[in-house]
Amino acid sequence: MLPLRLQTLLKVQSEDRELAVRGQLLKGAALLVGIIALAALPLAITDPRSSSRVILGTLGLACGCGVVFLLAHRRAIAPGGMLLTGMLLMYLSLHRPDLLLTRPHGAAFFIPVLVASLISGPTAALICGVIALIMLGLISQLSGIPWTVDTFVIAFIIAMATGLLWLIVRTLEQFRAERADAEQQVRATLDVLAQEYATSERARREHRAVLDATGEAMALVSPDGQLMTINRRLTEFFGVHADDVLGQHITALQATVERIFAEPDEVRNLVAASVTDVERQFTTILGQQWPNRRDLELFSTPVQGVDNKPVGRLYVFRDITREREVDRMKSDFVALASHELRTPLNAINGFVSLLLDGAAGPLSEQQGHLLGVAKRNSDRLTVLVTDLLDLSRIESGKIELQCTALNIATLIRHVATLLHGELEAKQQRLMLELPEGLPDVSGDPDRVVQILLNLLSNAHKYTPAHGHITVAAHAEQEYLQVDIHDTGVGLAPDEQSQIFTKFFRVQNHMTQDVGGTGLG
Repeated sequence: MLPLRLQTLLKVQSEDRELAVRGQLLKGAALLVGIIALAALPLAITDPRSSSRVILGTLGLACGCGVVFLLAHRRAIAPGGMLLTGMLLMYLSLHRPDLLLTRPHGAAFFIPVLVASLISGPTAALICGVIALIMLGLISQLSGIPWTVDTFVIAFIIAMATGLLWLIVRTLEQFRAERADAEQQVRATLDVLAQEYATSERARREHRAVLDATGEAMALVSPDGQLMTINRRLTEFFGVHADDVLGQHITALQATVERIFAEPDEVRNLVAASVTDVERQFTTILGQQWPNRRDLELFSTPVQGVDNKPVGRLYVFRDITREREVDRMKSDFVALASHELRTPLNAINGFVSLLLDGAAGPLSEQQGHLLGVAKRNSDRLTVLVTDLLDLSRIESGKIELQCTALNIATLIRHVATLLHGELEAKQQRLMLELPEGLPDVSGDPDRVVQILLNLLSNAHKYTPAHGHITVAAHAEQEYLQVDIHDTGVGLAPDEQSQIFTKFFRVQNHMTQDVGGTGLG
């Protein structure tokens, strides 16, 4: 309890830590000297050898210590320190001045110098040392006692001690100043780091919230195959938790992959082939068997940092079970509707053809024209129904190819013959560049004719009258390449990526009058 009370008594309130420490030292020194002076005062009064100046000096020293204590409490450290050292010097000169000129009594002058160095700093210690030397000379002058060897030794000790204390205290002050600067810089750096960390942590939490809120399951894998992060959706999809898998190499997750996916080897091969790829993106369809059966679309892309260095590869799993089910239902409906439409269309085509051939008797010019319009539109509907059936078979994977050896030049000439009338109607010139000796290729002749017919028909539709269309074929390593060039409107770069999208058609003033469904 006593040390706590003493600590409270000596405490000096100041934001400057060094000033607070010096204030505590000054308070402690004033309290100690004051207590000693008060204890010595009764002895001085009762001692018949004590003079009145000694008694008054002791009383003045005790009172002065109280003043110094109050000055220190008010953070007036420099005045309080100078007052205390001055009182000590004056008090020492009151007791037998002749003894102060001899050893070891002369060493008492070192006490104020030491107190000044500890409390008021190096400058005060230097001033106090100079004053001590001056007082030593005054005492010798006033007492009429010449300097002896002891006096010179005392003066030398005081001078050396003062200089040494000045050097030590000055060095300590410089060290404290440098340490304070360093601490300030460290605090400033720590503040900046704390702010940056707080900002980074806030951004990380925001990114985490965004990742967890998205509907897709996501996993980020480092270039060396370490699983870096997963979101909440992936945990819901696959039943794996971040604490169990983060930091593991993907090879350590083989048992998990075996349990989750219907084709685990395909997943392992995909990840193994792509994890170090810093350029390629890909999309594929996977089947999940645990904990739920679902169809998943896997999209993967490389991720780069702000310095364009690869961070890893992102794998995004999207549940497309419902979409594929809707697509299957749509395909089934289209197939059924198309199949049901074919029968009446075939009947209509047959009867119109019979009427055009005169089976019901001669036709007037107007009747022939109207039946011709009906026949052309019936043919268009037949082509549309056929395209829809083919599309349905392709999407359901039910289309079968009857492959055989094909002469591509013969097929191109056959397609050109089929479109001869339409080309003549627009006065378009068709040029075939088919060199001799083209090798045969393997393929389904009906499907190859369908592809060539669609391509050449599009070139005819979107090429203005009097335009040119060129069909060329040439061998390209183990393949045979067919090129179709025309002088039509062409496709903009942003439209070229959509040419295989169902029902896509270019929309501009040059194509709005061209018929079509966007399937052929």
